[in-house]
Amino acid sequence: MVYLMLSFFCVGILNGNLNALAMEPLGHIAGVGAAVVGSLSTFLSMALGIVIGQSYNNTILPLVGGFAVLSLASLATMQWAEWNRVDDPLGEESMVREGRG
Repeated sequence: MVYLMLSFFCVGILNGNLNALAMEPLGHIAGVGAAVVGSLSTFLSMALGIVIGQSYNNTILPLVGGFAVLSLASLATMQWAEWNRVDDPLGEESMVREGRG
């Protein structure tokens, strides 16, 4: 039980930090960015939850399979994002050098 409590605590911290990272390039339109990030995460989790829920066959296998597949997908997504990282996505450094920032 203690492990679950610590895990859920860490997930709360992780989600806040990941949302902050997703919002970083959207500072000038923070309200719209927050709405888009929230909507996308909600609709994606809803769609994936429906797929896993519809595969229920009175065993725990669909849930375990869903955990495994989605865990691997999240690891692959994070690795892809790290490989394709853009250091200055909005070109802010060039704007500062030109005096427009």
